[in-house]
Amino acid sequence: MTIGDLLNVAIQHELKSQILYTHLSTVVRDAAARDFLLELVEEERSHERRLHALKASGEIDTAQLLDAPEVADEIARGHAVYVTLDEHSSMDGIVQLAIRREQRAAQLFQRLAASS
Repeated sequence: MTIGDLLNVAIQHELKSQILYTHLSTVVRDAAARDFLLELVEEERSHERRLHALKASGEIDTAQLLDAPEVADEIARGHAVYVTLDEHSSMDGIVQLAIRREQRAAQLFQRLAASS
């Protein structure tokens, strides 16, 4: 896996988060929770734009191979967090989902950085 591959995976994760949060915003009944989910969608779009900009900037060597195949494989599998949310989900449940997804992603990338 190259750095460019890793950036592509990260971009895909941002897109998946956008899809998840958009879907949940159509399901939950609580207006404040729905508004928060839409804010999360915008935050994930911002992350996606920054990753595209970094990739296009030429500041990093996207062809460089990563020296941690086991971590790279784990990143490629994703940072899924399994929770049950439905139309009755509270703001707390949604915040917990978002926090877990971000923590999982951060842990994976920290492991990659530590092993390179």
